[in-house]
Amino acid sequence: MNGLLLDVDFYREHGYVVSRGVFAQDEVAIMQREVEALLQRAEDAGRKME
Repeated sequence: MNGLLLDVDFYREHGYVVSRGVFAQDEVAIMQREVEALLQRAEDAGRKME
């Protein structure tokens, strides 16, 4: 399993798990910009974002 440790109890309680080191920093930066642009387009279109 490539040395990846997952907190199964946390997953069972919260329904997600944080897994660090899966993506390179530049990939995360690209994804962050894309999400921000997506949210801005939704706001510009008058969609309520919560």
